[in-house]
Amino acid sequence: MLASGYLWQQNKAQLAYKPLLVHQPQGKGMVIGFTQSPTYRAYLEGMNVLLTNTIFRAAAHAQ
Repeated sequence: MLASGYLWQQNKAQLAYKPLLVHQPQGKGMVIGFTQSPTYRAYLEGMNVLLTNTIFRAAAHAQ
């Protein structure tokens, strides 16, 4: 919203409570959940990088 140039105070206050990705340690590993589909119609190229990092790099940080 900020990149598009439309960020009102009400929206800025709500952004903190609307995560895109949630990370939770679980035992010796971790659970990573997306609140929205990161590959939705290949709309944002940066989301593909986020998904790829989640798949391949998360295993490197698990014990």
